[in-house]
Amino acid sequence: WTTTPWTIPGNRAVSYSLRVAYGLYEVTAAENAFGPQPGEKLIFADALAEESAAKAKVTLNRLHSVSAEQLGSLTLSHPFKGLAGGYEFPVPMVAGEHVTDEAGTGFVHTAPSHGREDFDAWMDAVAELLKRGVDTTIPFPVDDAG
Repeated sequence: WTTTPWTIPGNRAVSYSLRVAYGLYEVTAAENAFGPQPGEKLIFADALAEESAAKAKVTLNRLHSVSAEQLGSLTLSHPFKGLAGGYEFPVPMVAGEHVTDEAGTGFVHTAPSHGREDFDAWMDAVAELLKRGVDTTIPFPVDDAG
C-alpha cells in the first residue's frame, strides 16, 4: 500500500516484513463486480486480512501460511504494466524493516528513488536481486519539471 500514489511510476519492488506472519487467502464471496472476485487468491499479513477483506467487501478463506522465503522468491508485475512508458520489468519482493502489520495489507510499494526506507530496502537486496537478473538501477521518474 502507499500514502504517496505519485511515487508509483518509481515502483521497483514490494516490501514485506520478516517479523510478520503472512497467509494465502482465497476470495469466497464479493459484494462488488469490481475488485477481487471469488476464486482469486491474495496474500495478506494475517493480522490485516480481516480488516482488508471488510474494506474490499469480500469474504476470505485462509488456505495456508506463506513464509518470508517464499515471499522473497516472488516476482510481481508493475501496476502500470501494459501501459505506455516502459513498465514491463519484473518487480521483486524484498524484505523491509519499515513494513508492519499495523495498517494496509502488510506489504509496502517500494520506490527507491522516493524515500529513505525504500532506498534502504532496495540497497539491502541488491546482491540477491543481481543473482536473480533484476536490473538494480534506481530510476528517477520525476524530473525538474515535476
